[in-house]
Amino acid sequence: GRLYRTIKDGMNEWGLEELLGMLAEAARLYPEHPSARLIQMQVTFKARLYRDAMRQGLENAEEGDWEEALPCFEKAEQLCPGGTGVVPARRQAAEVVEFIRGERVRIDQAVAEGDRDRALTLARRVDQRIAQWTAALRSPSVGERS
Repeated sequence: GRLYRTIKDGMNEWGLEELLGMLAEAARLYPEHPSARLIQMQVTFKARLYRDAMRQGLENAEEGDWEEALPCFEKAEQLCPGGTGVVPARRQAAEVVEFIRGERVRIDQAVAEGDRDRALTLARRVDQRIAQWTAALRSPSVGERS
């Protein structure tokens, strides 16, 4: 019974991998424990939140909306720290967002200086880089689909 208590107490601190491992062990040792069903439902709910955050982040990124993808990946990483799919996806999204924000400043400066050609060149560069990152997202090393 103590294992179910440990899982319940660590629900907000541990990632899904740890919780699922502990839950499997608890179910093996105490399948009829009174807390078993409730805790299984809580872990399942946390897993669903993770899956939904990853799916939304991937959908946003595939649409080229990396600034909306980043908070989704951050949420997924909070739910499953160090998860194999979420870490590279969050890192890539953060890199893209940092790039976009930096280039926006440069584009705004070019516009303010009346240099339309430079602003357009920078904007095309942003579009090209976003397209490259979006294509890279589809590679097996980034993101997991469930």
